[in-house]
Amino acid sequence: MVEFRLATMNDAEIVHSITQDAWEEYRHRPGSSSALNETSEQIRSILASGEELAALGFLNREAVLAVRFRLSDHL
Repeated sequence: MVEFRLATMNDAEIVHSITQDAWEEYRHRPGSSSALNETSEQIRSILASGEELAALGFLNREAVLAVRFRLSDHL
């Protein structure tokens, strides 16, 4: 079963782990994602501040997807 939910600041470790795994193969490429330099504590702080939101996707209750985003009034 697939489920999705908004992440809370308590999910920062999960968001961090999934993000690190997703970008790891690109670590040594020029212009690689700055997400590789983030810590779970930085993610926790960002989520707590409301500066960004994150969603988690679960497959059979295991977190397999994380996405971070900002809401904007601009289209």
